[in-house]
Amino acid sequence: MSERHVILICHSLATDGGSEAKMSWSWVSALAKLGVRLTVFYNGADPTAVEGPGDPPPGVELVDVRSRRIPRVVPVPVYTAIDYFIWQSKVRRLVKKRLRQGSVDLIHHLSWGSLNYGSLLADLDPPFVMGPIGGGTRFPIAYRQLVSTTWNYERLRNRLVESVAFNPFARFTMRKADLVIASNAETQHLIEHLGTTRVSLMMDDGVAEADLRPHPVAQQSEGPLRLLWVSRMLEFKALELSLDAVELAAKECDVVLDVLGDGPDRSRLANRLVDLSALGIVADHGWVDRQAMEDAFASSHVLLYNSLRDNGSAPLHEATRWGLPAIVLDHQGPAQITDDQWAVKIPLTTPQGSVDGLASAIVNLAEDVDARRRMGAAALRAGHCNTWGERARRLVELYDSITDDRPREDTGERRAPINGHPSKAVSGTGGGPMPRFAGQVVEPEA
Repeated sequence: MSERHVILICHSLATDGGSEAKMSWSWVSALAKLGVRLTVFYNGADPTAVEGPGDPPPGVELVDVRSRRIPRVVPVPVYTAIDYFIWQSKVRRLVKKRLRQGSVDLIHHLSWGSLNYGSLLADLDPPFVMGPIGGGTRFPIAYRQLVSTTWNYERLRNRLVESVAFNPFARFTMRKADLVIASNAETQHLIEHLGTTRVSLMMDDGVAEADLRPHPVAQQSEGPLRLLWVSRMLEFKALELSLDAVELAAKECDVVLDVLGDGPDRSRLANRLVDLSALGIVADHGWVDRQAMEDAFASSHVLLYNSLRDNGSAPLHEATRWGLPAIVLDHQGPAQITDDQWAVKIPLTTPQGSVDGLASAIVNLAEDVDARRRMGAAALRAGHCNTWGERARRLVELYDSITDDRPREDTGERRAPINGHPSKAVSGTGGGPMPRFAGQVVEPEA
């Protein structure tokens, strides 16, 4: 693979900052270490990537693409979509010029990883990879009482997910892509519903090898069970479920929940946090810096993560770095990230059913320190299996699966099918021109 040249599309790219920006940089660094030659097109004006990329590793060319700005006279989601399509259209023109200048073996649209936005580069001649992407997760309707102030948004979002079959951008990208990588099973099923089985499953995030701890977190048999809840306080993150479960479990065991985070849902839960803090079963730390976060993971016994809608979970990946057992709801990203060796998975039933299940898991782990130690060791092993180096090796294998069978120029033969679906030819227009809706954004081809 080292002699091959990959164009990587990363709207967000930074050594630190927003999750997509940092993940993109981790991909770039890990692929470069494997000798993959990369040309990376990124948006240096992306507000979630303030730090920007560092010095490029050997074999990596960084191309900063900044599109013209538009007035913010429309709602933020609409503005974001329009701005992203304008940026993609400029990237498409630059990539086409690069394709005429030299050999490119593959195009990989990495970020933003959105099924709904799709990619305007999917029909270009080299093999095309999209992902890992989310976009297939929906809020479970049975839990609507927990999102009283944001239910209208969640309901609209559910409908958008359900109507993706009518989204021309998603259909265009899924039809043209040689391979789509989904970050969770829900998104995989949605992609397959669009008519393609050229889908692979890969978690959204990874762990830096240097950050893995040498041993799992210590699990003492004395003192309270220290649970850790860390996230932005949004209704769908369901801190309310955690508080209910801990209050119920505290009737049977000695437990303390450390809450790290802040956000819009704090005001709604403020009185509850104060009351439970007074009882000594909750410690509300608010938003903390990185060092305080590290200290919290190091001193906790179990991570409690019960988000009701999530493509992935940075805290769960962080738990594998520390060798920290977890309790999760068994759906969407958390179900993909965890396994039964290091996490207790609670099925989705009803809000009260989840509270009862979470509380039961808390009590059982509080009483079984040996189980926590076994789970902690398994969590650390999971982290070693999901380092950025391991992820890059798996990605290169996926690259190989679609580039090794590219057609020979002398025969015009098409590449072998992937999972029964023939890929687009390497020469020609990639299966036809872009649909008219995209032509309104993309300037006429030279």
